Order: sequence, then structure tokens, then C-alpha cells
Amino acid sequence: MVFKCQEDSFLREFTSRVLSCEEAELPGAGKDAPLKGYNVVCEDTIIFPEGGGQPCDIGYLGGKRVHNVVRKGDIAVHFVESAEPLCPGEEVRQLIDWERRKDHMQQHSGQHLVTALFEREYNLETKAWWLGSETCYIELGAKDVAQEQLDRIERMCNDLIAEGKKVSVSVSTVLMACLTKYQRQVKALLKDIAITEGEKLKSTSPKPKYFFLHRTDGSDAEFLTNFLRSAGNLPDTFMFLTTVDDTANGQMILQGNPEVITKLGGEICELLGGKGNGKGNTFRAKITNTKNIKKAESLIAKYFDEIEQ
Repeated sequence: MVFKCQEDSFLREFTSRVLSCEEAELPGAGKDAPLKGYNVVCEDTIIFPEGGGQPCDIGYLGGKRVHNVVRKGDIAVHFVESAEPLCPGEEVRQLIDWERRKDHMQQHSGQHLVTALFEREYNLETKAWWLGSETCYIELGAKDVAQEQLDRIERMCNDLIAEGKKVSVSVSTVLMACLTKYQRQVKALLKDIAITEGEKLKSTSPKPKYFFLHRTDGSDAEFLTNFLRSAGNLPDTFMFLTTVDDTANGQMILQGNPEVITKLGGEICELLGGKGNGKGNTFRAKITNTKNIKKAESLIAKYFDEIEQ
């Protein structure tokens, strides 16, 4: 899907209909605790979701502050700070923080200019880039770049900017459609992987006392759910499952003997900076301190080793 912000990057206000609104939290946004609010999806948006090296826009939906926007497939999910939900079906006015958008547009355009000149003049492609609040990073496909090369590219950039060259933006709807199709294929593939991994554990004999599965390609609770559904009921195996996104936040599921869940669930959740709860044979949580996953594994292994002694 091509969002309105991609069709017209100078549009500052827009009205769109709310499609869904779900209670959510934004880790790291509050001073001492996650910020409470709602994940809101609209039919369209002028508030740019993070992607392509560029941070998201911030702004307002229906007068309520938007702190974060992420793209999930062909939809944009806005995190809105609000005590009350927005009603699906209602039309809301969207406003963007124009100074932030303008800064991002200028830096992003500058990156394309630098990238194009390095490729044309020195055959150096851009491997990656990131737009920060203070600095814009560009990673070139070279071990080193000489100072005279940097100075020359800088002069060329300044000359082209001084000429007031027209900058135009075009969006390929065909490319976006291909991207959406690709994302759906990836989602289907991940489901197949989850089912395969679950069936593999289900067929293992004898069953292990504990089992770990961690994915670092996205915080996708659906992957864990598909895995557990495929593995079936394994009362004698304690399962520690996580998925983590590129911000080091993620989802965790513990499943096993209810007594062990009660014994270890809270401790593991705290170790991983999580927030969640357990019920019966399952403990679910959103986690933020994923660097401690190995420590959590050691805790589980130690618990079962001590039982055997």
C-alpha cells in the first residue's frame, strides 16, 4: 500500500477513518514505565511510519498525541497516547509535526544526493544509512574514503544545492504491490517454519526436560503461537520461547508444568525486563531486556539440574 504521506510529503493535515484501535504500551517512552495508550490503524495516513533508514513522524490523531508509527505489511500502526480509545469507523483529523518532517525530508534528500555522487564519481555504493536527530550516517561499500574524496563530494553537493535543482518524488505502485505480496509470502513462510519446528519437537523421543527457541527477525507473537499449536501438549517439557525485533524488544512465552511456571515465570520475566503474567501452564510477557536471554536459559538449566541431583 502507498500511504498518503508517500503520495504528498508536503501534506500537513489529513482526515481518515479509524479501522482498529487496540490497547497497547510503548516501552521506553515514559520516564519510569512504558507509556500507556492505543495502537490505531487508519484507512490511510500522512504520518510516516519508520522505514528505509528514516525515523517515523510524530503528530496527532483526533487531537491525541502520536508518539510512534510502524509499518506492518500494508498497514501503518500509530501508537497514540490516550486514556480513551478511538472508535473504529469514526473519521479523525491527522496532523504532523512539520518541523520534524521537514528536517527528515532535507536529510533524506541530502543522503540521496551524497549517495548518487559517490556512486557516479567513485563507483562506491551505499550499503546502509540511518537518519538520526543530530547526525545522519551513510555507510559506503569501501574500507576507507580519502579526505580529498569527501571534500570533492561536499563541494559538488553544495554546488548542486545552490543551483536550486528541482527535487521530485515518484512512488511505484507496482513496486509497492510487489513488496506487499513479498511480505505476505514471508509471513506464510514463517508460519510453515513455526509448524515444522513444532512438529519436530513433538516427534522427538525421549522428550527433553526443557526446550529453547529464539528468533531475532521480528517481535512476532503469531510465530510462537503457531509453534505451540503444532507442538501440542507437552507437559513434561518446559518451553522458553522468544521473538525479538531490531529494537531489542520482543515477546516471550513460557509453557510447561504449572508448578514450574509459578516457580520460574516471574523471575525470568523480571530478568528480561518484561511485563506479563502466568496462568496455568503458560506465562506470556512483553520483554525489553533481551540481552539477558542466555542468563534466563542458564537459570532454567540450573533449576532442572538441581531437581535431578
